[in-house]
Amino acid sequence: MNNAAKTTSRSTHDIVADGLSTLSDHAIASLANLKNLKRTVQRIRQRHQNPLALPKDRTSLVIDPEFMKTNR
Repeated sequence: MNNAAKTTSRSTHDIVADGLSTLSDHAIASLANLKNLKRTVQRIRQRHQNPLALPKDRTSLVIDPEFMKTNR
């Protein structure tokens, strides 16, 4: 599911359903809640699509000089 969350544009529900379809009933019973699995897939997808970390403070914020110039 981890790889599918990063590489496909399918819905979260489809990714979780495909991942669970190959598991046995005993394995499915020991997994977390379905809602939590879907949220985990969403977090993985979000982290993969936005790899830049938020700055810790103002001094660590770097702005490209192209965006620092105004038209005035």
